Amino acid sequence: MGRAEWCKSRKAASALTLHNAQFDLMERTPYIAARQGSMLLRAVLSALQGNAASGQLTGPMPPNDAAFVAFVGHDTNLANLGAMIEAEWSATPQVPDQTAPASALVFELRVQANGARDVYVYNQAQSLAQMRERTALTAARRSENHCISRVVAAASLVHRASLRSSAPQ
Repeated sequence: MGRAEWCKSRKAASALTLHNAQFDLMERTPYIAARQGSMLLRAVLSALQGNAASGQLTGPMPPNDAAFVAFVGHDTNLANLGAMIEAEWSATPQVPDQTAPASALVFELRVQANGARDVYVYNQAQSLAQMRERTALTAARRSENHCISRVVAAASLVHRASLRSSAPQ
């Protein structure tokens, strides 16, 4: 069997389908996602609002004027955040898993001329071909960037996060 042939196996496809259903249930169910992801989403929101160092969160936080902030996590963290902000994505049509290896959930803050603050949310991941061929990513050869939420008003994102993170203890 060739290196990419394993995914054509019926047993492998069945196992992947079962794995995806279990993962979705355990990481994207709203109550579970809120319990597991609320601190991370609060940290993301604080960074977007420019008050990350306000003392509301424990642990090291970026300075308020940071131009770029990265939080590192796992596929479970991405699934929790996705459920909390009601965003979904798919790694590739060939692999129906929601989170590709080494993917990222990107929150981009854009301040409009009128002062309005919009948040664009992206799922970014290398394609299977890029990973398999070990393609070096450059400005000309970039990873796939899928906008999963065109514009989310920052206030709406804060509201969604506060609703989701207020799940009973």
